[in-house]
Amino acid sequence: MKKYIQVFLLFVVLFTFDACVPVPIPVGTTTTTYEQPYNYGYEDDYVDVPIVYGEPMYYVPPVAVTFAFDYFTYEAAGGFVDIVFWKGSHRFHQTPWYDSGRRISQRDIRTSRPHYRVRGKEFYQHREKLERHHRIFHPDAYYKLERYKQQQKIREEQEKQKRQAERYKHEQEIREQKEKQRRIEERNKYERDLEKQRDKRKEQEERYKHEQKMREQKEKQKRIEEREKLERERDRERDKRKEQEKRFKQEKEKREHKDKLREQEERRKDEQKRREQKENEKERERKIKEKERKKRDREKEEHDGRG
Repeated sequence: MKKYIQVFLLFVVLFTFDACVPVPIPVGTTTTTYEQPYNYGYEDDYVDVPIVYGEPMYYVPPVAVTFAFDYFTYEAAGGFVDIVFWKGSHRFHQTPWYDSGRRISQRDIRTSRPHYRVRGKEFYQHREKLERHHRIFHPDAYYKLERYKQQQKIREEQEKQKRQAERYKHEQEIREQKEKQRRIEERNKYERDLEKQRDKRKEQEERYKHEQKMREQKEKQKRIEEREKLERERDRERDKRKEQEKRFKQEKEKREHKDKLREQEERRKDEQKRREQKENEKERERKIKEKERKKRDREKEEHDGRG
């Protein structure tokens, strides 16, 4: 029994070792006739590539390298997956596969955890080199390209609808812009008309203000001229009154002087008359006295004569 177990374990080890050492010859080849070139329908898009142990890969590896190589293969190593680089049909370098700091395991491969994608053009060149150098053929269904093409067709239809929607949106935007521009132009025209009306009203108001100012200035000038005329008339009247008053005063002074002279003359005459009267009275009194004296003398003579 132990012998059978040992033989079985040896067989398992050999099988595992055979699986870990890939040979760059056709493996699991199938014959497929492509009705269209490999790059049909996915040349500008990304393609999910399958991870197959031992099959040469001619696209960019999932790890960064700084050396030249022909192709690389995936290799199981103790439950994990390594990347083996080949050059000149010989193993050139082997490195563990890490994704976001975590090493990729075989279980990750089975559960399709790492989603590795390459450009469609690069994937087309990989299939072409795989066929030319290794005689390995895989149909589009193997890479799930039929579903991809359907999805691509759906995406193209969606893209077409999107472009139509964008074109409709663009046309709608253009119409809206034209409508907006039209409204803007109408508003600008309306504003220009309003501005013209405002300018016209402003010009009319300014002209009216100017005319009103001119009328006020003329009226003011007229009042000033009338006031000056009135003042001149008043000045003339005042000068005339002054002249009259002066003349009247002069005449009055003349009259007063004449009256004064007349009074003086009359007073002189009165005085002279009084003096004459006095002299007359004195002379009359003298005569009376002389007459009385003569009378007394005569009476005395008479008296003396009787005696």
